[in-house]
Amino acid sequence: MNGRPQNRNRNRDRWQLVGLPILVIGLTLGILAGTIWYGRSQVLLRIEQQLIDRDGEILLEVAQMRKAEATVFGTVEEPGDQFNLALEIADLEGIMGFRIFAADGKFGEAFPPGMLAGELDSGALKQLEHMEPVSRFHPAVTLTGQFVDKEYEGKIYPILEVNIPLYEISADQQVLHGIAQFIIEGHTIEKEFFALDKNLREQAITAFAVGGSIIALSLIWAFRRIRKYTEDLRQANRELALSARTSALGAVTAHLIHGLKNPLSGLHNFVSTGSADGGGADWESAKAATRRMQTLIADVVAVLREEESGVQYELEIGELLEMVTGKTLTLANELGVTLEIEKLPKGKLNNRNANLVSLVLVNLVQNALQATPRGSGVRICVARTEEEFTFNVSDEGTGLAPHLRATLFTPCSSTKEGGSGLGLAISKQLANHLGARLELVSSNTNGTTFVLAVPLVAFTENTRLLFS
Repeated sequence: MNGRPQNRNRNRDRWQLVGLPILVIGLTLGILAGTIWYGRSQVLLRIEQQLIDRDGEILLEVAQMRKAEATVFGTVEEPGDQFNLALEIADLEGIMGFRIFAADGKFGEAFPPGMLAGELDSGALKQLEHMEPVSRFHPAVTLTGQFVDKEYEGKIYPILEVNIPLYEISADQQVLHGIAQFIIEGHTIEKEFFALDKNLREQAITAFAVGGSIIALSLIWAFRRIRKYTEDLRQANRELALSARTSALGAVTAHLIHGLKNPLSGLHNFVSTGSADGGGADWESAKAATRRMQTLIADVVAVLREEESGVQYELEIGELLEMVTGKTLTLANELGVTLEIEKLPKGKLNNRNANLVSLVLVNLVQNALQATPRGSGVRICVARTEEEFTFNVSDEGTGLAPHLRATLFTPCSSTKEGGSGLGLAISKQLANHLGARLELVSSNTNGTTFVLAVPLVAFTENTRLLFS
């Protein structure tokens, strides 16, 4: 029953971490590619049309110059003059032939003699009536539809059809007298189209590669930031949940302390009487257990009283560790485990912070002592960095089981038989209250190490000046 929700959660996390970013990046790159390719196509069509129109404008300018320079004719009012003008223009390279049309679009004559008659469509004629050339490119034309010569039979050519108006200016008005249609061999402009297409394609691919890389890297960076923020948010939610649970546990604990204090005193007196009457080792163990419980309650009550009284004083780190060892030395002697302190930098804590640090360290040391076999040792190592003091508590036990590490600081989750799992949960909350970090550093067959990292701001100003 529990496996299905866990599988769904794993699949959802895998989708959020891998599937969703890939989908978003893929869609974005697809949209970018489509946009670039569409833009390239539009630019290609526009430039191709400009190249096609270019030849019409050039031939119109040539016609105007030849007409102005001609000595045989001075106007283009007559069909013969129009034919002679077109014949002079036809000397230009690439022109295969021409047709002459009247101003109303009716076919007149063609050159060379083997060239077939043609016609103008109404759209081209309207544009020509405004004295504008009309050019059209035909990528594959059967030349037998243009010429009757057998040498063209079955051949397919790209051709450029250029229609230019033949007009005169009379009384400040342009008067159309005829139309010359030139058929130009289209291999040259086809090569220009091919070179243009290749150039634009390469530019599009480069733009996609550069732009796509920037977008992909930006999205990857954004998803990583989002993932970090999401993980931070989840951690904050876990901390809030833990705070709520441990706050409730704190209220319950205060109530239990108040209720257990007097009965526990009576129990201790009863056990002490039994051990004095020769009750044996079991009575001695019971007496020690009740004494430890009384000590724990006394410590908690002392902290609560100091919080309420407002008394303020300072403790050196050495004095703080003396408090910790004093509260745990009896247990260490009973278990046959040595307790060592390595390194002792200077520093001061006010009594409020010192009490909280002491409660956390006492719990960590007690857990370490209980996890360490007789004859081995527990070490407390204190160090200082630029930002914090670290208290490392290490045992020489067999380590924690891997499946227990994720829930170490969860209430009611214990690694010890009969344990309540409250110690580490409350210690974690106390550390959070200090702005400190309580973490598992390592755990293997050689032992386990926890660290309590207390920021320098928790220490007094004198301490910060001392180390500055």
